[in-house]
Amino acid sequence: MVARNLLHHPLKPTLVERPALPYDPQNWKNNHVWLHKPILPLWQIMLTYAVLGVNTLALRLPSAVLSTGAVWLTYRIGKESFGACAGLIAATLQAFTPTT
Repeated sequence: MVARNLLHHPLKPTLVERPALPYDPQNWKNNHVWLHKPILPLWQIMLTYAVLGVNTLALRLPSAVLSTGAVWLTYRIGKESFGACAGLIAATLQAFTPTT
């Protein structure tokens, strides 16, 4: 919702466009502006929404691209530092670890 609302105003991340209840701008936990997550991933999702439309593919694409790039980067670092086998093991571990 926040990324979709960023399509209308990119510098103001809001969860609800028109709040039904009053809010305190000084209290960041109960505010109209969504400050619970970092803005960069939301901007990435917003950009894919702008290009591909608001759908599940556009929501998941930035995460898939960045995680694939991280696995490739891990392989390259392992290969340069310790050899191709170590790079492959490190990349495989990163790719299949569910917490990364």
